[in-house]
Amino acid sequence: MAYQQFTLANLRTFVTSRLQNPLFWSDLEVQVAINDSIRSWQLATAYWQGRFQVTTIAGQVLYNIGSLPQLQVGGVTQLLMPLRMTFNGLPIDPVTTDDLDNGYTQPPGWQITTTATSGAPSTPSLWVPIGISYFAIYPADAAGNNQLTIDGVLRAPTLVNEGDYINIDSSQIAAIIGEAISVLSFKRGGVAFQKALAGHAEFMRACLAMNSHLCAAAPFRQYLGLDRSRATRRRDTIQPIGAGFR
Repeated sequence: MAYQQFTLANLRTFVTSRLQNPLFWSDLEVQVAINDSIRSWQLATAYWQGRFQVTTIAGQVLYNIGSLPQLQVGGVTQLLMPLRMTFNGLPIDPVTTDDLDNGYTQPPGWQITTTATSGAPSTPSLWVPIGISYFAIYPADAAGNNQLTIDGVLRAPTLVNEGDYINIDSSQIAAIIGEAISVLSFKRGGVAFQKALAGHAEFMRACLAMNSHLCAAAPFRQYLGLDRSRATRRRDTIQPIGAGFR
């Protein structure tokens, strides 16, 4: 399928053409539902990703994603979650804070170790996500003014003007439209909402196809009926030892 641009105007037309009474919803309600569907898609699939260049700060271990100007457009941070990093073009490995706490127990401790610390690596070799707003590098770059290249998940696009657009495979746009319709149908309730839930289910199936972690999660599989075969499996018909005796 083709990877192409879909504007807010395109998406609005697709959605309203499938509504039984489009005048029941305002243009703003349709726009909000479309953006809600896009955010849900990005949250479940991490579909839109990007690359950023960040300059290291001398001796700094902890970096606030929300305050780095290189990650911002119009004052809004575009990086939602880092996935991979390199330091001056060399990959550095992701770890957890537990890994660092358990692996570097000797003074001065990983939180204040820099590349100038005796016995430490000469360049940062590890990075760790901390919550959703921070990441740390180990050891900190003592000199600073070097380059971190960060590949990560982008903030979901928000469509405001009719010409604003998203880039997406055309085979997946139906899932976003179906989810937007299910969001809108909540206002009507009743039979209309029940029918629209099929669009939500198709949206979730599309998300599962894009995200193997979701596919492995039992609650999502159960919600979509993917484990229903267990209820129809042939049961063991051999009586257990002692069956029938009192």
